[in-house]
Amino acid sequence: MQLALSEMSDGAFVTYLIALTISGVLLLVMAIGGFFNETRGTRIISGVVGVVFLGYAVYLAFIFTGGAVWMPLYVFIVPALLIGNIIRRRRERALEDARANHAAEATGWGMTPGAPATPQPPRTDQPPTA
Repeated sequence: MQLALSEMSDGAFVTYLIALTISGVLLLVMAIGGFFNETRGTRIISGVVGVVFLGYAVYLAFIFTGGAVWMPLYVFIVPALLIGNIIRRRRERALEDARANHAAEATGWGMTPGAPATPQPPRTDQPPTA
């Protein structure tokens, strides 16, 4: 979607610059930090798109003199997608932790699940049972 600057208010233009900058920074942080066990390709794409968004924001803020402004909707969707991904990933980790804790509790004192129980020799200080 492209809008001419004359059709866009100053407030909308500043809001777009802020959204563009935030999206670019978030994408770069995600690419550099490698959160959520992303693949190398996903991190590279996030980094490239983040640099493009930040570069375009700098261009619009300091060099742009008027004309058409390119407004991809992705700029406004990125923060929501990243927050959704954070929530989803935390739920997955909590579920994995709960499963691991349940498995540890089910095995008891360091016992291996499914391993045959080893009989204990009778102790000599106990009276024989009838």
